[in-house]
Amino acid sequence: MTFLETVQPNGRDSIRLEGHADERASEQYNVELASRRAEQVAAFLKEAGLGDLTITAVAFGETVPAVPSHGPAAWRLNRRVELVMERYLVTLPACPDWSRQSGTDFSNQPHSNFGCATQSNLGMMVAEPKDLVSGRTLAPADGVHQAEGIVRYRTGKVVELQEQKVDAQ
Repeated sequence: MTFLETVQPNGRDSIRLEGHADERASEQYNVELASRRAEQVAAFLKEAGLGDLTITAVAFGETVPAVPSHGPAAWRLNRRVELVMERYLVTLPACPDWSRQSGTDFSNQPHSNFGCATQSNLGMMVAEPKDLVSGRTLAPADGVHQAEGIVRYRTGKVVELQEQKVDAQ
């Protein structure tokens, strides 16, 4: 808990719990054991008041040992749950930065001399910084329905919306 008290996670952070086991049992048993360990830590974190965070549990069993060795000392270190916290942060550029010469630049990077306001404005408008890294998954779309709407628009068969009259009672 000292780590979590230090970093003070908020609702935008996510935690991944990675369960591990030592090599002494079957692979299937170790995966199940690692899963139970990770789920127990997840339950503890939720009871400790971190239930508003996205907490996922993953079980690796014996496949990712902390110490690739044998014996009681290695087994003790390999029986563990690792907590990985993800926090995305938008860092605004230091403006202006006249370190590069003006002119043609084919590096496809924002020029240090220009675009500072654009980059700063984008950084301040982003509600979820994670979206700049990976984006959000799209929901299934009804392609036929969308295509029919485009055809109606192109052929002039768009129907005007009707205003609804509400009776005041």
